[in-house]
Amino acid sequence: MIDLIKKLITQEGAVASKGLYESRAGMDESIFAVLYVWAELRSKDPNTKVGAAIYDSSTGALHMGYNGFNHGVPDEKEAWDNRDLEVAHNKYTKIVHAEANAMMKALQAGFKPEHSTMFCTHWPCHRCLKDFIIPSKIKTIKYLQNYPPDAESYELLRHTDIKIVQVRLDFSGL
Repeated sequence: MIDLIKKLITQEGAVASKGLYESRAGMDESIFAVLYVWAELRSKDPNTKVGAAIYDSSTGALHMGYNGFNHGVPDEKEAWDNRDLEVAHNKYTKIVHAEANAMMKALQAGFKPEHSTMFCTHWPCHRCLKDFIIPSKIKTIKYLQNYPPDAESYELLRHTDIKIVQVRLDFSGL
């Protein structure tokens, strides 16, 4: 992915076609490129960098989040490196998922996500679906990577009208 992003941003100018300038990438590619870089730069998780964004096409608003600890919780190496579910104070007891982070930021800004699209670098887990995405009434989720979806995620989505789409980025024309 990083090679594709480098290729995208190092090209000169906009693309001219039939006397008009066009963007070098579509909106999905652009959002995923920004989201990928955001997660890589901000998430301190040494194993999986996850990013999520809520996008409103009518205003262009983009509320981004990444997986990390809550504000004020120290990013101790010991906690980040502790992936043992049987041990107290493992990273999973402290982490806020990217989807929840993005949703909280959107809501804090007074944004109403009902008709927006959520972009995720990974398939959203059932907790994020149950606690944040479904109640927000988001209509579409676009994701890049199949982070092992669990049966609960499929079951929850089956009872909603949320459209979930895996996006395959194609920068071959660059």
